[in-house]
Amino acid sequence: MAQACATTTGRYSCDIAIVGGGLGGLICAAAIRVARPDLNVKVFEQFPVVIKAGALLGLAPNAQKTLDAIDPRLMQQANAVSMGDGKSIAFTHEGVKIKEGVTGDIIGLTKGECLERFGCCQMGVGWWELHKILSRVQPEGSVVFNSKFNGYTDSGEDVMVKFQHREGDGSRESEWTAKVLIGADGAFSAVRRQCLDDGSPMLADVILWRARLATPEMMGLLNDGTVERAWFGNKRLAVAWMVNLRTEEGCWVFGANQAVLEEMGVDFSKNPGARVGYQTQPIGKTAHERAKRVVEGYPEEFTQLVEATDPASVVEHGVWIRTPATGRWGRGRVTLCGDAAHPLRPTTGQGFGQAAEDALALGHALREHGLTPAALRAFEDGRLQRVAKIADTEQKLAAVMYQESPEEAEARKAAILEESDYQNFLFGINPEPL
Repeated sequence: MAQACATTTGRYSCDIAIVGGGLGGLICAAAIRVARPDLNVKVFEQFPVVIKAGALLGLAPNAQKTLDAIDPRLMQQANAVSMGDGKSIAFTHEGVKIKEGVTGDIIGLTKGECLERFGCCQMGVGWWELHKILSRVQPEGSVVFNSKFNGYTDSGEDVMVKFQHREGDGSRESEWTAKVLIGADGAFSAVRRQCLDDGSPMLADVILWRARLATPEMMGLLNDGTVERAWFGNKRLAVAWMVNLRTEEGCWVFGANQAVLEEMGVDFSKNPGARVGYQTQPIGKTAHERAKRVVEGYPEEFTQLVEATDPASVVEHGVWIRTPATGRWGRGRVTLCGDAAHPLRPTTGQGFGQAAEDALALGHALREHGLTPAALRAFEDGRLQRVAKIADTEQKLAAVMYQESPEEAEARKAAILEESDYQNFLFGINPEPL
């Protein structure tokens, strides 16, 4: 087994190098270590630290089953910091109540129906909380921060990966030799750009704003046993949640169709070269001011929540997608995982769910085929068809969320679910444990 040096300068080696220290990279590393505890796995993250950010993630039944198959402790810890039970209420953009349920309901299924059919139901977990859970299972020193991917060379026998590390006003480089390179570096993956050279992802015509905030600002909205409120219509949507009742923190997300931004004079270029994407997103005061402009005309209880938010916590980004069924996700000793392989619409929480499924499948493939290109191609072959159907259906479901009429959106959503049998396809998996 290759041994890694204790420092992060010069030339080093590991068995598997994962680019990207977000949720996708961390769950991938966790699964590989369970499948092959003999391997030395390194995760390289370009940012120097991870800040407390993000909103609420939906862990759908398939994601929960997959986490449990990777390591049951992950699901136990996620459940301990989940949003908790409470009322969930949906309104039109004019403030008219259209639906009331409980947390755990998901895409046409009540919590009870979901439990009966699939053994678990939708669960909300904060991005930050889940990141902490996945970080804790990484061995000390296995996540290397301040490491910007700077290209690779695949010799056929191994992969030499270069990283750039900022130091004061300058920088230094390091080289790591690995048997496998995994790109888990998001929708605008630099690993993908070199490996596949298949262009940039497409803007899904939707822009999102997210913010996390302390409870006092939320309590006027969620003080009656309600832990989730949503508003739909007029080509926009808004959701406010309690992230965790135990820590008394909340968050909100607001999404708008591109046409709405154009109507309100908020520029958002579709050109990735001038994009507001994951690497160049407005954060803080700029994002907050743009969010306040776009939420104008929505119910006052939500617009006041946005107004009261600390600008420093607000993030804006586009929703970027790809058609995942074209070709492969890698070549030689390189493959992709999560958003780098298949960025999805955030409709039913499948961004992390599919990254987790990737991680589980990759763990099985590496256990069966070893550190070989054959293992990576087997992993991709086993995932492409399922992800293609999920991407297509998530796109259809998300598109109807931005209709003028919430009633029309609900009717179209029901028709999509019935036609595709999507609930059984998505949630009815029984993954083999590692």
